[in-house]
Amino acid sequence: MCWKGAKMWEDDALELTMYQSGGAENKLGTGFIVLGKMRSRFTFIFYLIGTTLLCAFLNGSYRFYEYYYDNPPVKTSYEYIIVGTGTAGSIIAAGIPSRDVLVVEAGSMRTSLMDVPLFQPLLQGTQYDWQYQTEPQRNACRALEGQRSNWPMGKVFGGTHMLNNMIHFDMMGNTDFSGWFETPELTRKFLDYFHRWGRDPTIPVERLQYGTEFGEDFVDSMQAQTKCIEREKFCEKMEELYSRLFAKPNVTARNGMRRTASHYYWEQRRPGHELLLNAHVLKINVENGKAIGLVLEKSNRENLQDHITTGMDLLLWPEKLPLRPLDLISPLNLWNFFNGKNSSLLLPGCEGLGGMLLPDLPRGLILGLGFMVMPAGIASDGGAHLHKLLNLREKVYTQYFQRILEQNLQSVSILPVLLQPKSRGHIRLRDANPHSPPLIDPNYLQHPEDLDNLVLGINIVKEYLEEMNSKKAELNPLPFPGCRKFTFDTKPYWECYVQSLTLTMYHPVGTCRMGPKRSKKAVVSNRDLAVHGVSGLYVVDGSAIPKLPTGNPNSAIAALAHYFLKVKFNVDLLGK
Repeated sequence: MCWKGAKMWEDDALELTMYQSGGAENKLGTGFIVLGKMRSRFTFIFYLIGTTLLCAFLNGSYRFYEYYYDNPPVKTSYEYIIVGTGTAGSIIAAGIPSRDVLVVEAGSMRTSLMDVPLFQPLLQGTQYDWQYQTEPQRNACRALEGQRSNWPMGKVFGGTHMLNNMIHFDMMGNTDFSGWFETPELTRKFLDYFHRWGRDPTIPVERLQYGTEFGEDFVDSMQAQTKCIEREKFCEKMEELYSRLFAKPNVTARNGMRRTASHYYWEQRRPGHELLLNAHVLKINVENGKAIGLVLEKSNRENLQDHITTGMDLLLWPEKLPLRPLDLISPLNLWNFFNGKNSSLLLPGCEGLGGMLLPDLPRGLILGLGFMVMPAGIASDGGAHLHKLLNLREKVYTQYFQRILEQNLQSVSILPVLLQPKSRGHIRLRDANPHSPPLIDPNYLQHPEDLDNLVLGINIVKEYLEEMNSKKAELNPLPFPGCRKFTFDTKPYWECYVQSLTLTMYHPVGTCRMGPKRSKKAVVSNRDLAVHGVSGLYVVDGSAIPKLPTGNPNSAIAALAHYFLKVKFNVDLLGK
């Protein structure tokens, strides 16, 4: 297959049509076109003003905190130095048994507006985001500018947990972590922390409060199904398992508001601890195999893994969901928000999760596909902000997503998520300047099985449409730009679609993997997370995870931090 860059979009114009329930195609009447465009324009103006004001406030607060916390370290030496205040760094800082600790964060202090779940997409692209971008992808991301995927990462006290969807995924099985640690006993110690979430004070977990009719319909429908995907006679009826795999998600929140480990650490006000913000560490000084001081530098890393997805705005819902601009700012919705009740402002984006078992020889069935239910899509903000966050080509937006708005349709998304990708990428130095962003190449869809499984995920979504309880949703029949040369709803069409609209789930791990010292690929110990060959230096974050877990990795990273506190300091913040 030959792709000629941007030209394929220019040659792929679409006729403006309206699709009604049942797949019937009708020419748009003039009045309907005008009404749709008026509503589209209002939505665009509303979100443009809102995002401009909020982003200006966030960038302003970042600069204010840069000035307010513009203090150098009080001392020249410390017993412990912790670099980074993400999930793992904040948990370790909260539990480390020392009153002589320097905690270093390259970003600025967070603001309370960042705790409002619905504002999560607006945090991306601000100064609270490292604003990383991948290298051009050879086999994926063809609908994105330069075939590059934006990779937002938290440059803020709290790390990327301040920018994510707040999902706490605890349905991973013990096989997810097999081979991580040196002995089965250490694996059991880690699992003990992973499964004790009800009593973790550092990151409270609660059931998502807000939900729409669309999300509830999906979860109810999929829980009622008893079949799995049949490949080589692997399938059996699993009613109990499916009711657990499809559910309303748990979120890291307190009374609906975002809650991270950095909130807990900040509230502890630990004596002898010093928090140094806006400090970009450049290098780690090592003498005679021992880390003796700081100035952090980057290094080449392989084994980069990430969950990927596709399918934004792929479904149409016949009724408008209560997430329109006037719904968000209605007095009742605002009243509910400020009183901690069921408000759409408490929706982090995802309102339902699911999983599907796939065969994986020789291991048998594994949780290979996930599903994320979102009562919105790229078109939801009228083109003001969201498509720019994804680095979507402007012509793709206008030829596909904008037409959804102009036809006054309610698009929704059930995203198939590749949980066990076979493709591997790398992160490397761009140059000798420590301030330069790294070269990030996740190598999406390099392994052909990854493409096959995402297409399979779309087919499962189509099955949901056929078997759902209320018979309301339907497949968006607009052909995707760049794929019109293929017959709609065929395997070649969906392969083209997946290779075009390839989206990150923001779960990169594995570039500093743990493993035995004898392994040339291992960077840190699979016993205590010490860097091989350097004493006094430890890596405890997502980069140490050797293989992607089958879900949001934040819960595994938090458990890894608790495990480190126990193994290194015999500290247990969770209690028994």
